[in-house]
Amino acid sequence: MRSANALACLVLLVAVRAGADEPLRIAGAALGPDGVLTRRTADVMGHDGPSHTVLLVVEAPALHGASRISGRVEAFEIDPEAWLELAAVFPDGHREVARTLDASDPAAPLHGTAAPRRFALAVPAGRDGAQPVRLELGVGMLGPGVVSVSELRLETGPAPAAATGRRPWLALAVLVPIVLGAGALLRRVRGSGSRGDPSGVLQPPAAP
Repeated sequence: MRSANALACLVLLVAVRAGADEPLRIAGAALGPDGVLTRRTADVMGHDGPSHTVLLVVEAPALHGASRISGRVEAFEIDPEAWLELAAVFPDGHREVARTLDASDPAAPLHGTAAPRRFALAVPAGRDGAQPVRLELGVGMLGPGVVSVSELRLETGPAPAAATGRRPWLALAVLVPIVLGAGALLRRVRGSGSRGDPSGVLQPPAAP
């Protein structure tokens, strides 16, 4: 009985670890207006040598203007260094990568044990303004330790106003003829009044 329970626990542990190695895949069209990607926490464990783990994949992201992926990161016994990176994959297959390797950045490389902090990685720009077809958020590590990532969100700029940009001009195009027509009618009424009465005020027709 004990051996059966131990075997069941071992199978469950292997299944959980195998699932944890798979990145979370999200369709860009499924994101809500708040841009929340996941509320779960992902823990990445480093090994004796360099490693790279992809945590999240966003397929066909709908990006407007400046976009970034933000969240919270925490480090435990990182030796010697770890970092977050965001890769943008473009239609022609090339990749652009942004990493938290700048020591002056709030989301600088991770060392040792660090308290939770916010981070934000800007989506890399494509050639000639091309939009990425996929975003990949990952963790790079040079050695052992644990990196914990949570509260991931895709933040984008405002939607383009091209679809509504013509409406003010359309309203103006409709309004101008109305105003001009009203002005012409007013001048005609004033002119007819000045011919019938020196005062320029319209008078009721005289009785026969």
